[in-house]
Amino acid sequence: MFPLAGKGYPRSVEELASALVTAMEQVLRFPQRDKVVVVSGGGTYPALDRVKIDLTDATVVTETLTPRPEPAGTGAAGITVASLDVVGQPIRHQAAKVNFALHARGLSFDFARDADGAPMLLLKEAEAGEVEVDVSRQDLQSLVAAATAMAVKPHGVTIQDLAVSLTNLGPQTLQAEVRVKAKKAFVSGTLLLRGRVDIDDELIATLSNVAVSGDGMIGKLAAGALKGKLAGIEGEKVPLTTFSLGDVRLHDLKVSTENGLHVNAVFGSRS
Repeated sequence: MFPLAGKGYPRSVEELASALVTAMEQVLRFPQRDKVVVVSGGGTYPALDRVKIDLTDATVVTETLTPRPEPAGTGAAGITVASLDVVGQPIRHQAAKVNFALHARGLSFDFARDADGAPMLLLKEAEAGEVEVDVSRQDLQSLVAAATAMAVKPHGVTIQDLAVSLTNLGPQTLQAEVRVKAKKAFVSGTLLLRGRVDIDDELIATLSNVAVSGDGMIGKLAAGALKGKLAGIEGEKVPLTTFSLGDVRLHDLKVSTENGLHVNAVFGSRS
């Protein structure tokens, strides 16, 4: 499922590319927006041969998660794509990088609208596809450090060091532990955050059993500052991608925590 900019449904390849890029610019800044969506091959709109959406070196421009668009009401016949590639090698968020790749063939999309009337592309069928999300341990720590620093900054606390540890509890479940060294003025302390992450077949991560404790005066101060925020994210669902696969479901989903976070899955009627 891809959000589209504008009020009407695209009527040409050019309108489709513009609607896709403009909608994604609500979340991402592209180094060359005219090269983000490339349509090639011998297809004629709305039956397209090859489509590539290149998110490489795009930068996340929002600090808050943007909810995935959800269709409301009935849709209309959209486009077909013989071969689709969506790549971000990498997508950048502050100092961190996330690698994303989706390769699929034999896709059929409907046009639809969300509850506010905004148009979108809704994936209805796919013959076969594979999706991968990959974050190195270093980049994962950068992402967590940025979020933690923002949470404790109003209390005059700064982050000196941070280490993230992930452990597989099952094929789609992992345990996360974050150890933080924090400082306020000349006094330091340690924070320990723990939580469970379950990743479902729509690439949505659900957070649970979230807890925080602190050692030392500053550790306890920072832990107290975080407890209220952590209570608010208990059970929160975090999409690992900015779009969904619509009516198509993933299978053979595998999550690995070796040297970072790696998610791989396949989808489609013939995969």
